Amino acid sequence: MKTLYSPGDVAEQLGIQSSTLRKYADVLEKEGYTFIKNERGHRKYRESDVMVFRKVINLKNDTDMTLENATKQIVSWHQGVEVLPLERHEVERYEELDFNATTLQTMLQDQNEVIEKQNELLQELSKRLIEQDQRFAQRESELLSAIQTIQESQVLIATNSSEDVVKNQERDEMLMQTIREVQEVKKMIAASKDKKWYEFWK
Repeated sequence: MKTLYSPGDVAEQLGIQSSTLRKYADVLEKEGYTFIKNERGHRKYRESDVMVFRKVINLKNDTDMTLENATKQIVSWHQGVEVLPLERHEVERYEELDFNATTLQTMLQDQNEVIEKQNELLQELSKRLIEQDQRFAQRESELLSAIQTIQESQVLIATNSSEDVVKNQERDEMLMQTIREVQEVKKMIAASKDKKWYEFWK
């Protein structure tokens, strides 16, 4: 199957703009040159067409001819060269390739959009995880501070309780000492009374 080129491909090969290529093609058709077209009316270019474009451009540039005069010369020279009609299977094959390229481009675009959305979701998830870690760290710090406060309170309570026990023991000892002293005084008083009674009867 002969290779068919799109207008963009031919313009790139010739180093001209697509609009310039279209202008050249219009002038060539006016002079009787025939291009292959598909059912949609779109021009499809073969190698022979590319050669004709090159000859027109070279002749125009080398002789300072106008585009119309250069085109007439090339078409006149090209007369007798039969341009075969585009076979149906060639049109279908080219349209199939064009459709596949468009479909592939659409699929790639959709895939890029999906990847972009996935990246956005990953960034959002990463942001939430960082915020969650920060909250956990703050909560952990608060809990450690609370535990430390409780431990300090327990030490203080234990210290106060120990001091209270010592104070209570000292108070009890003083009370017992006082009681013993009172009892001794009572004994002394009683002994003194007994002695005076004995001396009275003596």
